[in-house]
Amino acid sequence: MDDDAFEKQILPHKLSIVTKRRPCKTEWGVLKNGFGTGHCRGVDRPPMVDYPKYASNGASASDMHHMDIKIPGEHTLEGEEPFDAEFQLFHAHLTHPRVSSIAIPVRATDKGFNQEFQWILDEFQEVYDRHYAECAASLSQRNLRQQHQQNHTRHATIRSRRELQQQRRNFNPYSDALMPGMFFYRYDGSITEPPCKDITWWVMDQPAIISINQMQQLKTLLFSHVDANCQPTSVHNVNQSSVRPIQPLGQDRVIQHCPAGSFRSDISKGRPQAKRCRG
Repeated sequence: MDDDAFEKQILPHKLSIVTKRRPCKTEWGVLKNGFGTGHCRGVDRPPMVDYPKYASNGASASDMHHMDIKIPGEHTLEGEEPFDAEFQLFHAHLTHPRVSSIAIPVRATDKGFNQEFQWILDEFQEVYDRHYAECAASLSQRNLRQQHQQNHTRHATIRSRRELQQQRRNFNPYSDALMPGMFFYRYDGSITEPPCKDITWWVMDQPAIISINQMQQLKTLLFSHVDANCQPTSVHNVNQSSVRPIQPLGQDRVIQHCPAGSFRSDISKGRPQAKRCRG
């Protein structure tokens, strides 16, 4: 998760990974009069992903804008217990005015350690520790350093940026560990925070699994974070929630469920190089 490619932000209500613009190296997607020209080399834009063609009108390439982690989950699935967190990936289609988001519920279990999720936590831990260090340097308060040690849930020592980057290869938010399934619920709604823009939600019907300790580290990162001026940033409430409460479904809401059997995976179609379905 190179700093030149992503910006990690600990915000009052979420952890956010914002993709930075970089020169495009593919032949996808520059628009002209609403149509792709097929040439984007040298153009600065966010990274693009191969989205299913049925997700938009006429284009399968979409910009990956940012990724959010929220506590707790903002969706429930057919009577299941509320989820501990939610990993959301926001995309903007090249030829469609709507934004779409893939929402992956996150469940913490006793034996659910998730290495790829831990890589994300380590990156935010570096941001968290840096802000604490800046705060401690400005005030030189011993009790603040003690509080930092008490809140610090990692078992390993703090690693340098070089060590963090050497440990991981390419960051893939669509990996099996972070997106274990390929089937989903789809509905049209809105983003759950201002500007509350209309959005198409794709809620995966299989949660990502993490450990109880990882969930505690996630809560520490979000709920006990202080900025460089030593100001607490979290807006969580007594129920350890920093998101909008889950809203009633509503009578007019149209939800489509695409479970196993709705379509075949790329692998079952004889495309071993691809992981996800093409529709």
